[in-house]
Amino acid sequence: MATLEEIITQIDQISKCICEIDLDDSAFSKLKDKIAWLSARTSVYHSLKGLAKHLRKSSPLPHRNGRFSKFLEVLYRSQAKSISAHVLQWEKIRGLSPEALLLIAGAYTSLDITKMGRVEFECLMNYTKPYLDARPLPEKWIFRREIQMAIAASSDLENISEFRKCAAPNPISEKQTDEVRVLQARVQH
Repeated sequence: MATLEEIITQIDQISKCICEIDLDDSAFSKLKDKIAWLSARTSVYHSLKGLAKHLRKSSPLPHRNGRFSKFLEVLYRSQAKSISAHVLQWEKIRGLSPEALLLIAGAYTSLDITKMGRVEFECLMNYTKPYLDARPLPEKWIFRREIQMAIAASSDLENISEFRKCAAPNPISEKQTDEVRVLQARVQH
């Protein structure tokens, strides 16, 4: 694995070489696309790592319950209320695994998603699962209190059943189911 210093050195070498080579418009376009992807991927990994760092700690996640709740609200509210320009983005996020979806919900706000450029959004969709595979989070992290409270608070959303169907293949233990019911009861009162 390369060190940060090695990566920075390689980027610096590329920067120096750009003015030394003769590129046509097509080559410049390809180079700019590669650099944009690298920048977007770095941004995505930075955001995911920030949340992952908190998930690995046993302390409460700062401001995450509200973030998860709002994200799920925007993601699963009635399609008629969805922002038409971003419907495709939300559909893609709904198609992710529960773990990937919740990681994104904790790392980004719904506004972050709607403001995100095409390249960064594609990176987010393409690299969240590989990030989870390469940097596994603690087992049962999706059952943290903050996350379960957000899910319970979202139980009345019209399309939340899509999330439940998506999460169904991972059976929840009886104890965890009881914990979710208790959380739902607390939220409703």
